[in-house]
Amino acid sequence: MAHPLSTKKRIRQADKARLRNNMNESKMKTLVKNVSKSADKAEGEANLLKAISFVDKIAHKNVIHKNKASHIKSKIQKIVNDMK
Repeated sequence: MAHPLSTKKRIRQADKARLRNNMNESKMKTLVKNVSKSADKAEGEANLLKAISFVDKIAHKNVIHKNKASHIKSKIQKIVNDMK
């Protein structure tokens, strides 16, 4: 079945958005991993600020749910607090 032009455009837009969302989620996971693999507390806090900022940004853009963002921020904050 043929797609009208508007449907073809929505398909193109959805593909671009999906790629952008996947890229952002992947970057978020990398930043969270960097926090947990930090050598000391100072490095962990520096990585924590980057991660929290990015998580808030993608939650604001509705890539992830705001409650998931809160859960992630809480988890990485706990990791940094437990560092020596």
